[in-house]
Amino acid sequence: MTELKTLKDFKKIRSENRIFSEETIDRHIEDLRQAAIKWIKELEYQVKLIETNNFHLPYQPTPGEWIKCEGLLSKRDWIKHFFNITEEEIK
Repeated sequence: MTELKTLKDFKKIRSENRIFSEETIDRHIEDLRQAAIKWIKELEYQVKLIETNNFHLPYQPTPGEWIKCEGLLSKRDWIKHFFNITEEEIK
């Protein structure tokens, strides 16, 4: 069994397991990538809300808010890595 480190590892699973066609796997991979891009945009929006104190004005977040921002940004970075998403795809 192949360990999944990134979404690219799905192709290794596809070659080991012929239950699904290549087209089906590719379609599911693209669906997952599109969902991941939506998650990234939502996480970035949540960070922006914290940084602007929900009023869309410059604001100095509290230490607790900075910690929350770091957690959100870490999730975003993990999603980008796993799904092999570039900045251009997010825009």
